[in-house]
Amino acid sequence: MWRWIVHLGYIAYWKLSLASKVSPLTTLKFPRNIKLGRACTIRGGCMIDAPRPGSVELGDKVDLNRHVYLGGFGPHLRIGARSTLNQHAFIDGRGGVLIGEDVMIGPFSRLISYNHVFADLDTPMNRQGFSLDEIRIGNNVWIGAGATVLPGISIGDGSIVAAGAVVTRSCPPNSILAGVPARIVRSRQ
Repeated sequence: MWRWIVHLGYIAYWKLSLASKVSPLTTLKFPRNIKLGRACTIRGGCMIDAPRPGSVELGDKVDLNRHVYLGGFGPHLRIGARSTLNQHAFIDGRGGVLIGEDVMIGPFSRLISYNHVFADLDTPMNRQGFSLDEIRIGNNVWIGAGATVLPGISIGDGSIVAAGAVVTRSCPPNSILAGVPARIVRSRQ
């Protein structure tokens, strides 16, 4: 019961002091560790897990549509101002995730900043741990529906990732990527 009171207390504080709209149907794990910008919108069904102080930070006017998951288990998961994550977008920030301003992330997209270690053939893979590597998304980027961005990737400003693409290599600004694995098919310049 007390957990709901704390939960609703944070929502009321954000609404009154930051003019943000946070649905009471969201799940906020460790809400005191979430830094929220002004005029953000977090819709019902979203889950934000911020186990460490400052591990999840949303800029001004960030919009999280229904059922978005943000896992701030790593050093940082930062989303820049005016960025939008659509339904069921999934971000696991174990290795760190930096998303620029004015970014659009389509429904069912995934940003995963860790990978399983599997080099030792004598030890089960689920006991070998993780390798962590930061994901960086530039400003004014559009990541299409169902796209996947893997650990260690940097996507340059103004780039577009096609729906369903799996990004395994970094790209320069204004690139258009498509395919599995994704490759640069055109430049916007």
